[in-house]
Amino acid sequence: MTASWTIRAPRTAGILASAALALAVAACGSSHKAAPKHANADGATQRPALPWDPGPAPELRNAPATAAIALVGGTVWTAAGQIIPNGLVVARNGVLEYVGPGSDAAIPDDAQVFDVRGRHVTPGLIDTHSHMG
Repeated sequence: MTASWTIRAPRTAGILASAALALAVAACGSSHKAAPKHANADGATQRPALPWDPGPAPELRNAPATAAIALVGGTVWTAAGQIIPNGLVVARNGVLEYVGPGSDAAIPDDAQVFDVRGRHVTPGLIDTHSHMG
């Protein structure tokens, strides 16, 4: 035997619910405006690009080379899952030159050295919501 349920509500409840939904949709439509479209060279319309360019600030894009940065003595967590106590990370111009045990490599003479003992370093990992360590 199958049970059947019917909910009885006053007819005005359905009308009020429909009116409330229509007002909510109208309110959303009027306050949210799509970005204006622009015509490109072919005459096709497209949305404008971001108001900023991705990457570093324009004045830093062609900046001269800087000294290396050395992070010394921290616990290094690599993307491959290796954990290196008393590690060394050397980077120059945003490029990693060395990641490994501090005893296996020399710190470049022009490097700005940071003592990171007691801290954890995740070179190359740019994730502000990381659960690595």
